[in-house]
Amino acid sequence: MSRFVLAASTLIVLAACQPATTELTEERKTEIADTIRQRSVEMWAMLDPVDFDSMMSYMHPDPERYFVGESAQWVNMLMVYADPNQVRQVWDPIMARSRTQETVPSSEYVAVLAENLALSVTEGTYTITDTLGTTTGANQFSATVVWVRHDAEWKALHIHQSWNPVK
Repeated sequence: MSRFVLAASTLIVLAACQPATTELTEERKTEIADTIRQRSVEMWAMLDPVDFDSMMSYMHPDPERYFVGESAQWVNMLMVYADPNQVRQVWDPIMARSRTQETVPSSEYVAVLAENLALSVTEGTYTITDTLGTTTGANQFSATVVWVRHDAEWKALHIHQSWNPVK
């Protein structure tokens, strides 16, 4: 009898020590998705003044803790960049020829995966004005962003962009 009481007591204590589970309601998912959409609009707008540091302020500051192996913060043209310094090595020479860039999202889908994790897929157009004042036509882009909540703020953990026409 004492073994049964000990075993039952142990199970009760273990059950009591489990964190409370909270269901992610549709209302909460909508609230999170709205927040992600706003953060996304802000992030894409940062490309307009061609300000790398402002743009990178939307990125997670230590992505390596989320990845197995090498982190992949930014993927562009089949190249994987693990941290902001690598991204900057590619970004600076490209943006040195640009005066402004206007990114105009036309549609966005947000999937809320958990209280602290969401995925957004954005399609839109962008134009670039170079240092001589020549502006490109509107080019299509699509981007997938993995968002995580970091210190009570949503940050982009990983971005993949495709600059080819969306089919």
